[in-house]
Amino acid sequence: MDESVKELPDKSRLQRMDKAEKSDFKYEVLYFASRLGIKQAANKYGVATCQVKKWQEEYVSDALPVLKENTTANKIKIVVSSNNQNKIREIKDVFEGLNCEVLSYFDILKKRVEVVEDGNTFEENAVKKLINLPDPESYICLADDSGLKIESLNGAPGINSARYAGAKATKKQLCEKILLEMTDKKNRAACFITVIALRFPDTTIKIVTGQIEGEITKEMRGSNGFGYDSIFKPDGYGVTLAEMSAEHKNKISHRYKALMEADHEIVKFIKNSLVDNEPLTDA
Repeated sequence: MDESVKELPDKSRLQRMDKAEKSDFKYEVLYFASRLGIKQAANKYGVATCQVKKWQEEYVSDALPVLKENTTANKIKIVVSSNNQNKIREIKDVFEGLNCEVLSYFDILKKRVEVVEDGNTFEENAVKKLINLPDPESYICLADDSGLKIESLNGAPGINSARYAGAKATKKQLCEKILLEMTDKKNRAACFITVIALRFPDTTIKIVTGQIEGEITKEMRGSNGFGYDSIFKPDGYGVTLAEMSAEHKNKISHRYKALMEADHEIVKFIKNSLVDNEPLTDA
C-alpha cells in the first residue's frame, strides 16, 4: 500500500485552506482520480467519495471543454530529448489524454542526442539536455535524468548510474558491481529517482521529480526491465522490479511518477494558454 495513504489531511485542514490552496488540492485529487479511480483518490486524500464525484462533475463541465480546444489544428508538440524509443513510447502513453503530439529529438533534428552528462545533480543533467532542443516558441521540450541512490554507498551510483561499471557495461555488470560493494552492508536502503525538466514555449522551465523507495537485494532476481531492476525491491513488495510485469512496474516506477507530475504541469500550461488566447504552436 502507498505509504502516503497514511498521511491523510483532516477535515479541519481542508477548511483552513484559502481559495487558491483548496483549488490546487481539488485539482490534485481529481488528477489522481483520473489515473487511479475515484475510490482510490478519495482514500488517498481523506475525502468522501461523493465529494470527489461532485468535484469531478464540476471539472468535466469546466476544464475538459477547454482541453478539448487543443485540437489537431493547434495541437501542442512535445519533443523528448532521448534516443530511447521505449522511454518515448511510455511518455506517449502517459500523455495520450492531452491530445498532444509526442516527438523524439531525432524526429525533429534527424540526429541522435549527443550530450555530455557532466552535471553535479540529476536536475543539472536534465536541464542541460534541453539546450540543443528546437525553437522553444514552437514546442514543449522534455528531458530527464534518472539514477539509483544507495544510502550505505553515500548516494552512489547516483548521477553515474548508467556508467557506474563502465560506459558500455551490461545490466548484469552494473548489478554485479553493486552487489559486490554491498557484500558486508547491513543498511540496504535505496531509492530510484527521476528528474524531468520541461521547457515551455514561453521559455519557462519547470522541474518535477518522481521517486520510489526500496532496498537492494542480495542477488539478482528476475529478467524483466533494465539497469538495476533485478536487484531493487520496492518497499511493500516481495519482488524486484525485474520480477514485475512491465505494466505493473510502470504504474509504480519513479519515471512514471515524474511523468505524472509533468502531465500535471502540461495540463496547467494548456489551460492557461487557451484561456489567454496565446498561440501554442508556430502554425
